[in-house]
Amino acid sequence: MEQAPESAPQNSERAALLAAILPHANFDGWGRMTLRRAAQDLDMPLALAEDLFPRWPLDAILFHIAQADEIMGERLRAEIQAEPLGVRATLHRAIALRLAESQPHKEAIRRAVLILSQPAYLYAASRATWRSVDAMWALVGVDRGLDYYSKRSLLAGVYSSVLLRWFQDQSPGAEDTLAFASAQLDRVVAVMKPLGKLRARVKSRFAFGGQQ
Repeated sequence: MEQAPESAPQNSERAALLAAILPHANFDGWGRMTLRRAAQDLDMPLALAEDLFPRWPLDAILFHIAQADEIMGERLRAEIQAEPLGVRATLHRAIALRLAESQPHKEAIRRAVLILSQPAYLYAASRATWRSVDAMWALVGVDRGLDYYSKRSLLAGVYSSVLLRWFQDQSPGAEDTLAFASAQLDRVVAVMKPLGKLRARVKSRFAFGGQQ
């Protein structure tokens, strides 16, 4: 079930609480004690913290993902305005920014992914992945045409595999993971070309049929 849009003050409180949660989640995971300690750090009543993330830890994890999507989008849009990038370069830069932003909370994110992999959370996890991928494609400027959901699925597979690779990566600046992402995106672009041709062919046939 989708939650109602949050007010700006509540989102601000959530952001502050999440910032306090992540350092604890890095070391102690997403248990109830993490929420309690984060609330104590902010001198926030525990009842208020529980109200901000009522489905703990799911709501906190989903809020973190949404926040990361927003930060990635803001930073990459600013870069693209200064220097436009191609499709593949935009997607690679989006992933690079996402990983760089997430690096300080890598262990917390790894534990969050383990939580989201539980059967009870698979639907929420899938929707979160779709939204992240949608945010990346939106930066490219891809419209939701006939081939969009194929592109979405392809990029979702890439992003998921990149995350798993990143969790094990000890290279400086996640260089190994970014090289892996580059190779995976080459495959996406290779698949996208025939999809684009198919889409153009279908549109052409519909246009021709409409003229008869």
